Amino acid sequence: MNSALFFIGIYVTLSIYHLLIFAGRRHDLSNLLFTFFCSCYSFFLYWNSIYKYSSSYEYILFHFIYALTCVVFAVIFIFLPYTIFNMKRIKGFSIILSCIIVIPGISTSLLFQFSGNVIFLRLLYFMLFLGTLLYLCITIYTLLFKMKIKNKNELIILTGYTLLSVFLLIHTGILTLYLEITPSLITRIFFIIMAFTFSYSLTKSINKEHYELLLLKDSLEQKVRERTRQLEEAKEQQETFFINIAHEIKTPLTIVTNSFSDFYKSSREPGNLQPIQAGLEKMKRDIVNFLDLHKLQSGKPFYNHEKIINCSQMLKEAVLLFKQAAEKKDIHLEVSVDLDELYTKIDPFAFNRIINNLLENSLKYNNPGGRVSVILKKTGNSIVLDVSDTGIGIPEKVIGNIFYPYYQVSHKKRNIQGLGMGLAIVKGICNDIRAGISVKSRENEGTRITVRFMNHEIGAADVVSTDKDNHFFINGSTIPVQAEDTRYCFECSSILLVEDNEDLLGFLYDKLKDNYNVYCARNGKEGLEKIGHIKNLDIIISDIMMDQMDGQTFRANIVKDNTYSAVPFIFLTAKLSHQTRLQCLADGAIDYIVKPFSIDELLYKIAALIKMRKSLSKQNLEEVERLVNRYLKDTLKKQADKLYDTGDRYLYTQHGISDQEIRVISMLKQGLLYKEIAANLNVSINSVRSYVRRIHKKLKIQSTAQLFEILS
Repeated sequence: MNSALFFIGIYVTLSIYHLLIFAGRRHDLSNLLFTFFCSCYSFFLYWNSIYKYSSSYEYILFHFIYALTCVVFAVIFIFLPYTIFNMKRIKGFSIILSCIIVIPGISTSLLFQFSGNVIFLRLLYFMLFLGTLLYLCITIYTLLFKMKIKNKNELIILTGYTLLSVFLLIHTGILTLYLEITPSLITRIFFIIMAFTFSYSLTKSINKEHYELLLLKDSLEQKVRERTRQLEEAKEQQETFFINIAHEIKTPLTIVTNSFSDFYKSSREPGNLQPIQAGLEKMKRDIVNFLDLHKLQSGKPFYNHEKIINCSQMLKEAVLLFKQAAEKKDIHLEVSVDLDELYTKIDPFAFNRIINNLLENSLKYNNPGGRVSVILKKTGNSIVLDVSDTGIGIPEKVIGNIFYPYYQVSHKKRNIQGLGMGLAIVKGICNDIRAGISVKSRENEGTRITVRFMNHEIGAADVVSTDKDNHFFINGSTIPVQAEDTRYCFECSSILLVEDNEDLLGFLYDKLKDNYNVYCARNGKEGLEKIGHIKNLDIIISDIMMDQMDGQTFRANIVKDNTYSAVPFIFLTAKLSHQTRLQCLADGAIDYIVKPFSIDELLYKIAALIKMRKSLSKQNLEEVERLVNRYLKDTLKKQADKLYDTGDRYLYTQHGISDQEIRVISMLKQGLLYKEIAANLNVSINSVRSYVRRIHKKLKIQSTAQLFEILS
């Protein structure tokens, strides 16, 4: 009994192990069938053991249970190679053979249980013998000659399956002839060898998959590393390309700037050149920021932070330059600086960059009538620079991203986004000098940025830097043309400009005001309010990205009103999206012009559209006149025909009056002159006179008055 328990423990362990494998690999039924195989044989061992050592041995009950177990074992035996080798070719045969074994097997077992006649047992075991022999032959033939398996692992499983089949043939043969069970020791040793053979083969396939996954993982990691390296090289090449372009642009830009400066000084009307000056300054600022940001990111030292500067003095000088820009935007700029002179170690140019970016942003993202406050004070061992404004603010969810290079905060389509380099440069400089920087902001309430520099106490040997490299590029330093509605001129066509960029709006207004009635709006909402007061509107030109109401929404609202739905609409925008372009044209826009654009091209397009509208209007008037004349002719003809059919038909036919002469008589009765009759009949006046003379002759009368007497 102890040896039986030992083998039972082995098979139960194998059953649990392969059942757990099946739980993780539900698609592989071979592990589930092998679990049934081990469990079934464990039951064989247990059943034999308890009856062998039982004092109340019942022959019929023992063989009945044993026979049913053999039927179950035979079904497992049939489907085991089908699942292991995926033998879809013999699926139907396997199912039929299983049914042939199960149904007669259960039937003969029950007959033996109720009758006690051993002939039913012999019949069952003989059937199992034939089924095993037949299925073994078909399996070997299919695997070796049809599927032609050559895999070592599969050949090992086939060999073990064949040996198991031979043993089962011998076992069922002995049961058929003698109803004797094969000696338990031989059976146990044989089955344990077969079990470990199958278990080894099944787990080896899992190990192979695991090994292949490891190789795949290593291969993917290597490919990821290689791809990462390639992307880094591509990024480095791209950055190098743009850096080279920036350096190449600096030289001609320097020449252009200096040449323009000389031309600006000698110009009699320098005000007209201010937009060019502002554009050149912006290009210089962007290129300098781009190059400086690249140096900061690559860790290349180009600032000398060992210099000592007077923060108080430099801030006061900077604010003086920004006050003019603040006044032009109607923003109140207030400054508070400690009375004591404050010093810190930083490159003067770097300090200028910090002040420049913080003040420029406060002015750029502020509203007319707003306020900017600049405070410089000493707190402990730190110098605190605090710049706050009452502008549009920053959404809380993106505050953490504003110091990333090229990150742009979208302020509800305001046309004031930069390139996202200014605050990244400020952050980089602060990191170099170990200065702290913090941001507090609320949408539509304002932003506050605080920078904490290390305070430096001036010693006897210290030298304060007197560098005056103050490169303050102040955005919007020029005064834009005041774009107001022109006085209405009856002979001129009317154009509505909708643009929130004051400089561009003023530029377009200046180019159009001499030849057209120009009406200006700063956003779509203002454009809708103004459009109802414009007489004979000919063209609408609008930007897309605007505050309060964007251009596409503005266009959609116009289409709702049939009064202006036919007015040509031109989008003038910096949006390069192909999808946006298609959408705008699909919505009915006549054109989509991308900035930068040629003003001459725009002027020619405007002139062509207005000429086309006038031509269409003239054609429409001519068409209306033609339709009216046609209506009058048709009406008069119908009246004449009606008169002919009802009143004087007999008179006309008796005297041979023609249809054309009847029409002439009808028009004479209506009081029309010869000229009007000729126009309606599309004939000459002499022809009308001839018709009248013939009528008089046919009716033998002398005048039209006598004609009316006859007709009455």
